[in-house]
Amino acid sequence: EFLVVNLDTGELAGKVTGLKRDHGVALVPALGRGFISDGDAAQIVVFDLKTFKTLGQIKGEQDADSIIYDPSSKRVFVFNGDPNSATVIDPSTEKVVATLPLGGAPEQAVADGKGMIYDNLEDKNEVIAIDSHTMKIKSRFPVAPGAQPVSMAMDRGTRRLFIGCRNPKVLIE
Repeated sequence: EFLVVNLDTGELAGKVTGLKRDHGVALVPALGRGFISDGDAAQIVVFDLKTFKTLGQIKGEQDADSIIYDPSSKRVFVFNGDPNSATVIDPSTEKVVATLPLGGAPEQAVADGKGMIYDNLEDKNEVIAIDSHTMKIKSRFPVAPGAQPVSMAMDRGTRRLFIGCRNPKVLIE
């Protein structure tokens, strides 16, 4: 189950059910839709943001994990751990437009809002930068002395990435 909580009251506003192993959610308010990555079902569940009812499923990859909406390209990116790939979805048509090989096991991703997406490759100890419009990897950089990068946040004002590693270290790039 995916729970929706009203932050003003602390009350449960709704649920999205029927999931096997949900990992994350990407919201596209302009379309009134949300997208949930379901790793065990190898799919992305589409739901209505007002009613929380499931609208459909999109075939994805096994271990569908981190999921984000990129406002610059207006695409949803789903990062798939075991296949070492990213599934790119057009949320207006709910169709897969590309599957990108990443060359490593992706973890957390962030979009800079200007057309670049950054993602940790845990097994390669690096971060990749993906151009969200061309859907191509533009660069790779190591996270040394960190190892096994798994979490990430971005301060868009300073254009800094905060990368959490399992060894444990936090890097600021």
